[in-house]
Amino acid sequence: SVVFTGLILFFGYLGMIGRPLSVTSTLFTTIMVFVGVSDLIHLQSYFQKYLVKGFSEADSIYKALSETWVNLFMTSATTAIGFLTFMSSSIPHIQTFGLDAAIGVLIAFVVVITLAPVLLFYFPPKGKVLQRLQQERRWDRFLFNLYKIGKDNHYLILILTGVILLVSIFTINHIQINQKLSSNFSDDARIKQDFDFFEEYFGGVRAFEATIVPKAGKKILDLEVLE
Repeated sequence: SVVFTGLILFFGYLGMIGRPLSVTSTLFTTIMVFVGVSDLIHLQSYFQKYLVKGFSEADSIYKALSETWVNLFMTSATTAIGFLTFMSSSIPHIQTFGLDAAIGVLIAFVVVITLAPVLLFYFPPKGKVLQRLQQERRWDRFLFNLYKIGKDNHYLILILTGVILLVSIFTINHIQINQKLSSNFSDDARIKQDFDFFEEYFGGVRAFEATIVPKAGKKILDLEVLE
């Protein structure tokens, strides 16, 4: 319900600003679902944790929001910033896609921290579901022990991360980038000059495929269709 509401608001935003749907618009649904479900898992996990401890629904929601909203905002903000980097592209369509995706991520965050608590309050786990959650405390203890190992060895983790980062910075220069459509043509070829022109003034060449389907009873090689 929360993710579906976020999708309605997001596509409403696209309609409000007059943004037409395109081939890449199908990606927005995946992005919104991914971000929305990730935020919901964090919020609901904390909510259920306090329910198992015996807190009321209202107190559990308050404590869950208090402990997670900053984390949820940071994950949403960094994801939005990642999409905003698309605006550095020279292709206008990629620029608008990055901007719209970033706004969609923030819409998902707002819907999660406003609508999800209301639904959790009116539809909390009860009966057998709550008993099952209480029996799964062993999984919580395992995760806590795993977290404690990371916390007690934070200097070692920082050192290993730094070493891996330095090695990556050194080896990244050895990546060979040699995939060019125009590399098969000589510099004097007209098609090579066309590639260079589009690369300089239109942000490059992209593949485009289209299917032409004649009307019923017609064939693709009929003179009328060809004309």
